[in-house]
Amino acid sequence: MDWPCVSPDGRYLLFSWSASRADKADLDIHKDFDLYRLEPSEVQAVPEPLDVSDINRPRAGAVKKRAFFHDETMPVMAADGSQYFWTERCNGVGERDIYVAPIGANGRWAIARPLSAPINAAGRDTYGWISAEQDLMLLSYPERGGEGDEDLFLARKRNGAWQTPVAPGAEVNSRYADFAPKLSADRNTLLFSSTRPFAGQAAGLIQVWAMPIASIPALAEALRGLDTPLPDPANQDDAVSLGR
Repeated sequence: MDWPCVSPDGRYLLFSWSASRADKADLDIHKDFDLYRLEPSEVQAVPEPLDVSDINRPRAGAVKKRAFFHDETMPVMAADGSQYFWTERCNGVGERDIYVAPIGANGRWAIARPLSAPINAAGRDTYGWISAEQDLMLLSYPERGGEGDEDLFLARKRNGAWQTPVAPGAEVNSRYADFAPKLSADRNTLLFSSTRPFAGQAAGLIQVWAMPIASIPALAEALRGLDTPLPDPANQDDAVSLGR
């Protein structure tokens, strides 16, 4: 089980999981990570795969041993129910892409699609956090400049279009791999993974790092104006439908 995330209304726990599935027993699967959701408030709740709108694809047959191919991971749900994740697919923009299944007027997900440029490019594009309002994204790229290796980037959405991702600078990024950025619930702390050396240890060990947002000017500036109140769960309609 990887990359757990809670929906903005607190109703769902979302995660990526490679559990064996009886409904895929006839497929030639090596190891397949799919997206799931769970309602922690339900005593008898069981994980529910997001098998609609082309969100999950089986990692089977000719692609079963291609690294990360048809592995859906790092789910993040927006306030309106839109589902984000990243994966590798033949119909993607590049080698690895960020996808979204936007929520439709009927309360169901539309077909998942890769985000267009400048978010996705020819290489490996992944993210770690998206604001509930879908107007700020924290990403990681290994091939778009920065301080070296994989670096953290941020992208703003203006007038309905994502802007070119920018690196927040050496305050955050190092010459080692820095990836999987997240913001704390109060949006005061940046959390991310890094292989940089620490306390006398050699580089290469993945550890979680934390930095106050106030010490990262570019990110602090980007967060201004993102304090839109989220919907009150008590006043929301039924949850996003998994109906087919």
